[in-house]
Amino acid sequence: MQRAIEFHSLGPNYKPSRIPISIDLSWSPPTNGFKLNTDGACSQTTQKGGFGGVIRDSAGSWIIGFMGSVQNTSPLATEMLALFHCLRIAQLHNIQPLEIEMDAQAVVHRSTL
Repeated sequence: MQRAIEFHSLGPNYKPSRIPISIDLSWSPPTNGFKLNTDGACSQTTQKGGFGGVIRDSAGSWIIGFMGSVQNTSPLATEMLALFHCLRIAQLHNIQPLEIEMDAQAVVHRSTL
């Protein structure tokens, strides 16, 4: 349900909330090398999704990022697609060592790196 809400809030029907919400966000740098942050979300109703990612160095500087969209998908497939694209970009640009951070536990449990 959370992924559908996330997708909906980015879609064309998004209407800002009248009640301000404060959320504490933080990013911690990788212990060595680079950090990949990736996410994907989709609507289970329309099966349309979006994904993206960013790779930053230990100072937090943006190295490279990407975004994309996909149709006929599921939440898990969209998250996996985001991870695949980011890993491919890291490989093409020889970005290593690479620490991966994502919120999709199902992808993490199904992956072996």
